[in-house]
Amino acid sequence: MMRLCSLGFGLLVACNGSMSASDGGTDASAETDSASDAISDAGESDATDASAESSVDAGYDGGVVNGCTTFVDDTADGGILVGPTTQPPAQYVPNCVHITAGQSATWTANFGDHPLMAYKGTTPNPIVTTSTGTSVTFTFPNPGTYGYQCQFHPFAMFGAVEVTP
Repeated sequence: MMRLCSLGFGLLVACNGSMSASDGGTDASAETDSASDAISDAGESDATDASAESSVDAGYDGGVVNGCTTFVDDTADGGILVGPTTQPPAQYVPNCVHITAGQSATWTANFGDHPLMAYKGTTPNPIVTTSTGTSVTFTFPNPGTYGYQCQFHPFAMFGAVEVTP
């Protein structure tokens, strides 16, 4: 199944990434909202985005975050999310992972070209904006659904980490 992402102004495009038959699909309206939010937020300062997200998402109790409706069980290894090592944006694989409280998730990508940042979901989010290096690990001590995205390519690189007790 192909995913569509909004680039704003009513324009929809196919997003990078694939979906397997066991994926369960995605919530297209949630992805469109996420993409639209990311594009409409372009030009605002990071401080404005952070304070707006904190007030909107405080007390978040689960559900669809950044288009994630199903999650890959990564409790055996902790979450491992692999992103692009070159300039063109590409979706993290997998982009929606499940771990348990106290476990860590590790992202690998070229963060100079694809800065990782927290976006949507449960707050406070342990994901800290990372714009250098090629690997970063964050520990998730509390249950919740923690969203993330690429600061430069929010329409193509996004997802969530679901954490259960």
